[in-house]
Amino acid sequence: MPSPFRLEEFDGPGRTTGLPDLESLTTPPEQDALAAFDKGYAAGWEDAAKATRQEQEQSKTAVAQSLQDLGFTYQEARAHVMRSLTPLVSGMLTRLLPRLIRDTLGARIIEEIDGIADKSADSPIDLLIAPAGADDLRTIIGRITELPLRVVEEATVPEGQIFLRLGLTEREIDLSGALDSISAALNGLDSLNRKESVHG
Repeated sequence: MPSPFRLEEFDGPGRTTGLPDLESLTTPPEQDALAAFDKGYAAGWEDAAKATRQEQEQSKTAVAQSLQDLGFTYQEARAHVMRSLTPLVSGMLTRLLPRLIRDTLGARIIEEIDGIADKSADSPIDLLIAPAGADDLRTIIGRITELPLRVVEEATVPEGQIFLRLGLTEREIDLSGALDSISAALNGLDSLNRKESVHG
């Protein structure tokens, strides 16, 4: 009879099978769980930090856009208010300011006279004015009784100006120049406002 198949014996002392010891190679389940937890925690932390950075960037962008929109709204409102005020201020310049200048002209004349009156206290003070404004000036100086004032109609004096002459000294009061400079300032402001509303 043929000999039976013989199998290797594994019971013997000092015998190795060539297979690794599985108990020494495997990590305990707690270490695997701890490593997985750490890895998941780190990944979650990174995701949360990335999401926070994105939200902050979106918030900054939204705030910047809101401020820019607010700036445009402010400029539009300012331009609208300035456009609305222009007719009012123009009306004041054409109606109220000439009357105001006329009403304060007496005080202005006295102020200018005080500067030159010390030199010739007894001499009459000539007020040279264009013939068109002479009657109004006579009405105004009629209230000034303490000074020897005399209205002299002079065709060479431009309208809106008065020259004070006391002896050889002469001073100019330029009412139309003041009115013109105020009008020019208003027109410049209106022009600037229109440019800003066009260009934003």
